[in-house]
Amino acid sequence: MAQLITKFGYLKDNKTRSRGGYARYIATREGVETPGVEGYMEYMATRPRAERLGTHGLFTTAGEPVALSRVALELDAHRGPVWTLILSLRREDAQRLGFDSAARWRDLLRSQAITLADGLKISPIHLKWYAAFHNEGHHPHVHLIAYSTKPGEGILTKQGMEKFRSALAQEIFRKALVSVYQQPTTNRDQLR
Repeated sequence: MAQLITKFGYLKDNKTRSRGGYARYIATREGVETPGVEGYMEYMATRPRAERLGTHGLFTTAGEPVALSRVALELDAHRGPVWTLILSLRREDAQRLGFDSAARWRDLLRSQAITLADGLKISPIHLKWYAAFHNEGHHPHVHLIAYSTKPGEGILTKQGMEKFRSALAQEIFRKALVSVYQQPTTNRDQLR
């Protein structure tokens, strides 16, 4: 049975370890899918001497450009809690459900940003989040970093984790569940 695998974590405010380094890692490691376009637009964007805008795979809220160096500095300077989350599906499930691309995960996470803020007990206007899709062989996954711009705001509870995980799972498995719900109706119609 298909399932969404989640791992929640926390980056401590540690003067000796860079939290911005974690952002660099998820944005540039091998297997990260960098933003791109298809067909003719891809040709235009990647042909020799074209100016490249996408040097990393980090994404966030729609319309907000992501400069990796700025994000890394922002995270290093942040003195409040920073939460991490890894979301993963098995390769066959990701392909069947259409979650084997950065674009699909980006759209999902953007649509669920308010649920993420609610789960972390952060006002949506204070929520900052960044994510990157890693197209790993047997388990494509997304790394997400989230925090509040308001000092002292935010806490992650088991209920908050479950609320966010549940909302994501409902969206990811929505089409698969339609057929599950449809089956009893089909059986009932056949009996009639």
